[in-house]
Amino acid sequence: MSNALVLATPDFSKPSIIECDASRFGIGAVLMREGHPIAFERRKLNKRERMKSTYNKEIQALTFRDDPTF
Repeated sequence: MSNALVLATPDFSKPSIIECDASRFGIGAVLMREGHPIAFERRKLNKRERMKSTYNKEIQALTFRDDPTF
């Protein structure tokens, strides 16, 4: 599952939920629809980012994009 970029076909007519989390060393977010994961992103934090508050890390998890071509 960690290698799949899209886990289901998107259906934009249905509501979606974004769940995010941050730890001391990483951030991540999952796009959920009807309780099933659709897509996810995660990455390690650099030294400077690790000094941020948990709140700021979780906001960063919502806004980062791992694929610069997307």
